[in-house]
Amino acid sequence: MVKSNRCFEDLYDYVRIEESWLSQVKNYITLDEAEPERHCKSKQFIIKVKFMAAVAGPLCGRKQYFKGKIGLWPFVYKVPAKRNSKNRARGAIVTKNIEYINAAECKKMILPAIRSKFPEAHKA
Repeated sequence: MVKSNRCFEDLYDYVRIEESWLSQVKNYITLDEAEPERHCKSKQFIIKVKFMAAVAGPLCGRKQYFKGKIGLWPFVYKVPAKRNSKNRARGAIVTKNIEYINAAECKKMILPAIRSKFPEAHKA
């Protein structure tokens, strides 16, 4: 029988980063809120937005408690509309998806948030 020195690693010092597409199909509302109206021609026109989320394990310190939530960033930008339409005037601000984002831009968003929200005792 082979003995191994494996032990459980608690993963509290790791940050998990997840990228996903969210669509406007579901509305998360409380019981006292009315459901918002949505109007679109077909399911082809349902708005989809790409998000990146960063979470870590919860940590308890002597003076502070870290829940593990670091941040949620949408990959969007705002531009003025080029043309008139029945839904908006020309020049109105429209939100559009960023089609491609590289690792350097992701680091610019995530690393400052991790440094500001992670507890002092666990920072490297």
